Amino acid sequence: MDHNEALKEQTTKKLLDKISPSFCTVKWKHATMNLGSGAVKSCCHLPFRKMDLSNAANGYEMHDTAEDRLERAMMLQGEKPKDCSYCWWIEDQGHSSDRISWSSKSWMAPFTQQIADVATVEAKTPSWVELNFSNTCNLKCSYCSPIFSSKWQQEIRELGPVPTDPPHNDLNHLQGVELNEKFDNTEVMATFWPWFEKCYPNIKLLKVTGGEPFLSSHTFKLLQLVLQKPNLQMNLSINSNLSVPNSVWQQFMDLCVQIQKTKCVEKFYLHPSIDTFGKRAEYIRFGLDFEVFKKNVEDYLERSGGNLVFICTINNLSLAGLLDFWKYLLSLKKKYGPRGQWISVTSEVLIGPEWQNINILPVHFQDYLSQTIAFVADHTGSTLETFSSYERQGLTRALDLMKVPNQNLTSAKKNFFRFFSEHDRRRGTHLLSIFPEMNEFWKDCESLHQTALVAKSGLALRSAKCGVNLLSRTGRFLKFSKFLLGGKGRR
Repeated sequence: MDHNEALKEQTTKKLLDKISPSFCTVKWKHATMNLGSGAVKSCCHLPFRKMDLSNAANGYEMHDTAEDRLERAMMLQGEKPKDCSYCWWIEDQGHSSDRISWSSKSWMAPFTQQIADVATVEAKTPSWVELNFSNTCNLKCSYCSPIFSSKWQQEIRELGPVPTDPPHNDLNHLQGVELNEKFDNTEVMATFWPWFEKCYPNIKLLKVTGGEPFLSSHTFKLLQLVLQKPNLQMNLSINSNLSVPNSVWQQFMDLCVQIQKTKCVEKFYLHPSIDTFGKRAEYIRFGLDFEVFKKNVEDYLERSGGNLVFICTINNLSLAGLLDFWKYLLSLKKKYGPRGQWISVTSEVLIGPEWQNINILPVHFQDYLSQTIAFVADHTGSTLETFSSYERQGLTRALDLMKVPNQNLTSAKKNFFRFFSEHDRRRGTHLLSIFPEMNEFWKDCESLHQTALVAKSGLALRSAKCGVNLLSRTGRFLKFSKFLLGGKGRR
């Protein structure tokens, strides 16, 4: 981590802890809004909660919920809400969590003391807003869900949930969201736009995600609004899989170039989502065309002159291709860094589904991360053409978390085999042809699955035998009962 960033986080942690050991500014000043399904959350690590459209009429912010108000009350008392366990887990491993990191950012830090002084449990007008207009998406990433992908939603409706234990992506058990066939929610959007325009002047960080944002007309409506109403204190960023049709991409690029030229926001960022390199990336993010992805990365950097930060979700299929990805990243830095363009990556460790966690892999898989870290260390510096210590820290944190024992290892391995067997059957893919390094691990997972099947079959057989014996004993009892009753009648 850069020295200045480290100092900011240390100062932030002291202030947060002074208010309470569980306080988090994000809980008051952030809104993640899944507008297609009418769901919200105050942090990306939390589950979605049902949006209450009557909130505005009752004096609350549109994104506030009763559950969030209870959790804010807990934080003010120093208690740790269960749904915030991701940050507690990271802090227990000795690392700076997102609670600390995000609260230290310029779009959060100025509000911390204000919130503490007022000590209300109600959400404040957000300074950081993340918008998901729709789950419309052209990809089916292996770790994604129908909440964020219409392709996943259509697959589950057609073929049912994936037969893991318990079944995965069951539409009947999605938490806090209600999916519809039109992938849009006109009632919510009618309330959203007036609320958003009211909040807009106070927003310091605005992120648009999905689904695939460029497949929603609302994204382009938002970009037009930004052009018409400059907000010079706001950073604007858009996540994308960068595998959209060329006509859609060109529509975005035209608006992007205008935004950059007119300087109507403080900074603009494009966030391409990618988890590893080449064919491995295409397998994880099913539907991705990696060559189109790279072409659009270059097109954006050439034409817009803007900043670009990859979002890398490190999962157990990412590791063997990570070094190639970081070599690709370095080549972009060397080409566009001299032009003053900031190119970077955020490395986030996947937590769920558990069977894609990196800490279910054999120990030797840690070598992939170690080799990547060594490469990054060799090219770390203070210019835009080199890696930063902050970028390297994301990888070292991943390696540390990979070493933490998984408490549900056997279950996760069995589900790894179940999920990807079904993945390959449904999508016509073949995991081991893309990930040959997984061969021995796959056999281990398959063996655990087969053992579980045998045990289950044995249990079913014993249950069936018990059932036959019970029926037999029941039959003899009924015959004896009839004999007694018959005898009593004759007397």
